[in-house]
Amino acid sequence: MTTQGPANVVEAESATPVVQHDCRGEDPSAGKAHAQTQCSLPSAPVVDLDQLLSSLDAIQEPGVWVYAELPEGKPMPRNVVFSVREREGQTVVLTEREAREAGLVPLFKAAWITLRVHSALEAVGLVARVSVDLAAAKIPCNIVAGARHDHLLVPYEMASQALGVLRRLQSVQTSKRVAEVTIGR
Repeated sequence: MTTQGPANVVEAESATPVVQHDCRGEDPSAGKAHAQTQCSLPSAPVVDLDQLLSSLDAIQEPGVWVYAELPEGKPMPRNVVFSVREREGQTVVLTEREAREAGLVPLFKAAWITLRVHSALEAVGLVARVSVDLAAAKIPCNIVAGARHDHLLVPYEMASQALGVLRRLQSVQTSKRVAEVTIGR
């Protein structure tokens, strides 16, 4: 999987300049070519599920994002943020505008939500818990793991609802942790 764009580390050999930012990303659909960004906030990866859940810090990245299949032989569009090669072909995620400009057919229109907690790749249970809570709210979700963060792609029209679910999950977990400290566990 190749990842580049807001909240992701970009490859050093990229021709697009790399700039530091606060993990909130930039809107590549705003017009001109944009610089790729990477998070400048150093943090140790978190493994503990309780700590992960109480530190989710979910934000919606700007833009309308789509999944599309890249036809065999078609060059990779410039601003793909996620890509996966399957036996049947290549799937890419990019802005809706960029997909149209590249002549790609959108398969799924999504909002991109980043969990800004620095989740360890070996952490157990974060994706399961987030998935269960979103499923209980009947919100479809596709999850992509980056080296530092997990990224959720939910139906665009359900973004606010998904953020509400994630913020409630974080709030409940934070309250639980505070209660455990207060009680002396």
